[in-house]
Order: sequence, then structure tokens, then C-alpha cells
Amino acid sequence: MTIEDRFANIERELGNIKETLARSQVTGTANQIRASDFLLVDENGRARAELGIIKDGTRLAIYDENGQTHAALVVTKDGSHIALHDENGEIRALLSVTKEGPVLALLDEDGEVISGAP
Repeated sequence: MTIEDRFANIERELGNIKETLARSQVTGTANQIRASDFLLVDENGRARAELGIIKDGTRLAIYDENGQTHAALVVTKDGSHIALHDENGEIRALLSVTKEGPVLALLDEDGEVISGAP
């Protein structure tokens, strides 16, 4: 599996986070708890963090005041992944550990790897 394949898997899994958020109905209450999803909202009812079940795993996402993902931790049967996003929601740093081994990558604004290991 190439690093590009790994990034594609991470982006697909992070897309699940956004789909889950879109389906969530944030109420005016301070907390919302679901059986498969925990949603943390701010005083204005905007989602700020989410812990939930996704296809093949679990994920934790941290959002800014505009709902943009800034950090995500995803654990699936294929491995564990931590992604840090810029102000535009683009992944800029990624740490993955899979059966194929660990990957650490820093990406530019276009999603191109500028530094990484291996």
C-alpha cells in the first residue's frame, strides 16, 4: 500500500466524520449523547468535538468554531491515524501506523508530501 493509498483511506474515513456531523441534529442543550456518537457542542450549539463509530472503526474529531476539522484520530481494522488540518480543513500532518508499518508525513497546501518517513 502506497502512502497515497494510505492518505486516500484517511481522507475517506475523515469524510465519514463530516457525513456524521451533517446527519447530527444539534439541539440547544449543552450536551448531546448518542449510543454510537458523542457530540460536544459549544454555547451556540455548534459541534466542537465528536467521538463515534464509523465503518470499520472509531474516530475522534476536533472542530473549530466554524465546524472545520482541525484534528482527527481514527482507529480502524487497518490501523491508527492522527491527522492535523490547516485553517482550510486540509490535512497538513499525518501519523499512521498500519500492518505495513508507520508513516509520518507533512503536506503542503496542495496535499503534496514535503517531508516524511519512511
